[in-house]
Amino acid sequence: MKIIKVAQIIDSFTLVINAGLADGLRKGTVVMIYDIGPHIIDPDTGDDLGALEIVKGTGVISHIQDRIATVECNMVENEPRKIIRQSVPGALSGLEKMIGSTKTGEIPVQRKTFTDPQIGSLIKIIR
Repeated sequence: MKIIKVAQIIDSFTLVINAGLADGLRKGTVVMIYDIGPHIIDPDTGDDLGALEIVKGTGVISHIQDRIATVECNMVENEPRKIIRQSVPGALSGLEKMIGSTKTGEIPVQRKTFTDPQIGSLIKIIR
């Protein structure tokens, strides 16, 4: 299987990778961006447990071509939540009944960026 890598960094949310439709990728595929860190040695046996994957983030393929694809960061600081505020009955309770006393709003999603990806950072297909 082809080793997939970051080919270009568009901005802190968007990367281009060196694989596409010809490599079996599809729009909506979730990927992890990572670099190879140091080898980890088991303290009890001395065995080499393998190289540590330094995760730079996760993203989803948002646009795909034959040999390249665009990956957008899909990480968020907080999940979207709906807030419902109800008024306390008081002097304006009659007016509130006529115009409605419930207010609904949403806490906006705060997008995270990839953490220092580099051209050549590796890509692993998650799902």
